[in-house]
Amino acid sequence: MKLPAVFTIVLLGCFAVLPIAWGQTGPDGGKAPAQSPSREVCRALESYVAKIDSAKSISEPSERAKKYAEAKDPLEQALKQANLASKLDDVVAYASYTEAVASKDATDPELGAALERRSKMREHILQLCMGYTITR
Repeated sequence: MKLPAVFTIVLLGCFAVLPIAWGQTGPDGGKAPAQSPSREVCRALESYVAKIDSAKSISEPSERAKKYAEAKDPLEQALKQANLASKLDDVVAYASYTEAVASKDATDPELGAALERRSKMREHILQLCMGYTITR
């Protein structure tokens, strides 16, 4: 009588832990995607996003534009070296979305939509390096 009860308790304990373990590995089992960019490209992408995010706080539009251009140069070099220059226009669009948000007034009814587009683009850029961030 004791053996089946102990076995049942252990079995239930295992079933209780499995969903927790599966939930922490992510939908792909914690494996890096096969098409994940190199470490250098991921660093350039993350750096680009950080520079654009910091530039949005500059009040002068011409200074913001200068910072956007400065952020683009190292990214462009990294993408060209990795033969991913075709992705540059997609990624650089993040600066235009950021500018759209920075140039809008807080009372502008289109601000919410601009913020959402910017947020989705940021997520898309950082998602490109999901495999790199999982494995580092």
